Amino acid sequence: MRTLLAPDPVLPQRDLLLDPEQITPLLEERLSLYGPVELASCEIARVKYRVGQSLRVRYTVEVDGRSHDVACHAFARGHAEAAFRRALGEAVATDGLRAVAWARELETVFWTFPNDRKLRLGALAALDHLLGPRLHSLELVAYAPEKSATLRCDGEAGQLAYAKLYADDGADRAFALHRHLAGAGMPVPQAIPTDQSLRLLLVRPLAGRPLAQLEGAELIEGHERLGETIARLHELPPPDRVRARRLDTDRLRAAAEIIACARPDVADAARRVGAEIARRGTPQPLVCLHGDLHPKNALLHGGRVGLVDLDQVAGGSASAELGSLFAGLRCARVVGRLDGAKERECAAAFAAGYATVRPLPPAPVLRRATAAALLGERALRAVNRVRPDGLSALGRLFAAAQELLDA
Repeated sequence: MRTLLAPDPVLPQRDLLLDPEQITPLLEERLSLYGPVELASCEIARVKYRVGQSLRVRYTVEVDGRSHDVACHAFARGHAEAAFRRALGEAVATDGLRAVAWARELETVFWTFPNDRKLRLGALAALDHLLGPRLHSLELVAYAPEKSATLRCDGEAGQLAYAKLYADDGADRAFALHRHLAGAGMPVPQAIPTDQSLRLLLVRPLAGRPLAQLEGAELIEGHERLGETIARLHELPPPDRVRARRLDTDRLRAAAEIIACARPDVADAARRVGAEIARRGTPQPLVCLHGDLHPKNALLHGGRVGLVDLDQVAGGSASAELGSLFAGLRCARVVGRLDGAKERECAAAFAAGYATVRPLPPAPVLRRATAAALLGERALRAVNRVRPDGLSALGRLFAAAQELLDA
């Protein structure tokens, strides 16, 4: 499989690790405990790539009818062995696969979940105490190796809660944000108190279906209601001193350079768009932003939209959040996941819903913010998440950004 990325001399193992066909035989050999292991399937579930620095990949593999999550971290030369030795001392047994493995020739260490380089999943044992005898089962629903793991906590009658375990101290702030926004009347999940030392966020389920699962008239309604909810959020002041920096001028310049290094064929376009965005920057009032606004984090229920995944709530300009939403729609159209008419309908519905609560930013400001998000979010994530559709469309993404700036 071609990654559509320029060679990385620091991580020459990158392309092999990103090819399920090539990595399968190695996983079968290195993850074996007692004898040959045959993977019925091997899929890449998540990638985090830092050009010239590191690569993390999460694989979902099937063995004997059971699914397993296997994470790997590819290191620069000479650093993998020490990580492997540390991991051995902390490993917990897994059912059917080796807990931790090392590919010396690839400078890569593998962890079979619940083993992880930074997460300490022993904290999940506290859920028995926090949720009581009603807790029947846990199911992993999201996993970002070395960052976080989210599990659905089910009782016999249905969902009880969602538990999110963090590698850092993010749980404390996330708990405070949930309490703050709920107290301000925002439709967000109810947070359940836990021991701060657990690095665990526990929340009640929020009713609704993600916009990412909606179609037709429901999708349009969902975007209109989302516009209303986000406008209400933007009426609030920033919750603390944390600021959203992803679309700041210096971050956009850095994003353009990362993309230029990974894809020299679009380097000029990336730098040109970044420079034009920087030239048009103007100060804007700070409001409370969701910070990670996309259709999976918005749930439609009973004629309103609730918000989940609040880790990135921060202060910033309203245009940055709206530009992020519009850039997501434009990217979906550019890569072929959404047709042009549906993109326009969703964007118009969101804008109409927003305008019922507060005025939209001026059109030139919104166009600049959308172009900024196409560069600093969509194009950059195509590189650092190694998304084939986005990588194939980088030239078209920058053309779309330039079109917005030229309008």
